[in-house]
Amino acid sequence: MKRNQLYLFTIIYIVILILTFSSNIFVLNRELKLYSDYYGELGKIYKLQNFEKLYRNLITFKDKDLIPIVIYYNCSFNNVSIPNYIDDENATIIDIDLKILKTISDENYINFTIENGMVINEDKKVCVFYGYITSFGNTTSQIQNAIEPLSIIRYNFSMINIDEFFLTFPNVIDKDLEIIFYNDTLILKLRKPYLEIRRKI
Repeated sequence: MKRNQLYLFTIIYIVILILTFSSNIFVLNRELKLYSDYYGELGKIYKLQNFEKLYRNLITFKDKDLIPIVIYYNCSFNNVSIPNYIDDENATIIDIDLKILKTISDENYINFTIENGMVINEDKKVCVFYGYITSFGNTTSQIQNAIEPLSIIRYNFSMINIDEFFLTFPNVIDKDLEIIFYNDTLILKLRKPYLEIRRKI
C-alpha cells in the first residue's frame, strides 16, 4: 500500500514538474517573441531617427564645399591647429558624421577641438581624425593651447552640391524606409511600424 502511494506521489510530482516546466518554456517563448517584435520595431525607429539626424546634417551642408582631410595627432592634445587651406576666415571643421566642431579660424590657421579621434598607436599616442573643412562660420570665441598635428592629408577634390538622387538613394536599398523631398520639406517615413518625420529644409 505504502509502495503504491509512493509510486502515485512520484508520478503526480513528475507530472507537476513537467507541466510547470512546459508552462515556463511557453511563457519564456512568448516573452522572447514579444521582446523580439518589440525591440525589432524599436530598432527600426532608432534607425529612422539616425537617418533624420544624418539628413539634417547633410542638408545643412548641401550647397557648401566639403574638403576631406585626415589628421594624425598626439592623442594627449585634442586642440589642433592646421593651415587654413581655403583662405577663408569662416573656415569650420566638421567630423566624419557631419557634426560641427568647436572652431576658430583666420586667413592663415584653423584651430579646432577634436571630439572623436581614433587611437591608431597607443604606445606612441598617435590618433587619427577624419573630417572636412568647409566655410560655415566660427563656432567658438577661443581655443586654448592648440598644437600642430603630426601629419595632415588633404584631398584634392571637394564634394559640392549634394543632389537629390544621392539623398534619396536609401529608398533603393532599404525596403522599410522612404525618403521624400517635397517643396522645402524633408519627409522620412518608416513603413512598418508606420512612422513619419518631417523637417523644414
